Amino acid sequence: ISVEGFDGLFICDILEDKQGVMWFATYADGLYKYEIEKNKIENFRHDPKNHASIPGNKILSLFEDTKNQIWVTTHGAGFSRLNKDNTFTTFDIKSGLPNDIIYKIIQDDNEDLWISSNKGLIKFTSTKEEVKVYTYVDGLLNNEFNYNSGIKSSTGDIFFGSKDGFIK
Repeated sequence: ISVEGFDGLFICDILEDKQGVMWFATYADGLYKYEIEKNKIENFRHDPKNHASIPGNKILSLFEDTKNQIWVTTHGAGFSRLNKDNTFTTFDIKSGLPNDIIYKIIQDDNEDLWISSNKGLIKFTSTKEEVKVYTYVDGLLNNEFNYNSGIKSSTGDIFFGSKDGFIK
């Protein structure tokens, strides 16, 4: 079954949020919000004239945190939080990230975000917007992780896939 408005899109990730809204990450066409009951589609695209727009159109993964906030990762523009007013708050190299290619976000039991990139693992404390980067020097297998490869287990352990296996 094809939904009109989604034909020809390269979809990288799909998320159903706690309100039942569907979110689609596309590799070249930004972020799509689909309200099934209303059959309403909204597309968020990067606008270079608007610093509060989504930071790029190559969206790799989606995440909803315990506060029902939607987060997106990008290929080349960092990661962002979708705000209630449909603007985005972006975190990138200027915010202390080691790189702007961000693969996956997972929240731990302390509500910190763990974020994989191609230049290390990032711990992001969202309440303070603090960034701490872990790399090979800190004991990781390597600095490069894989697209959308991560999970939080039922016991609360976090796993990320890298090019040399996985870390826990």
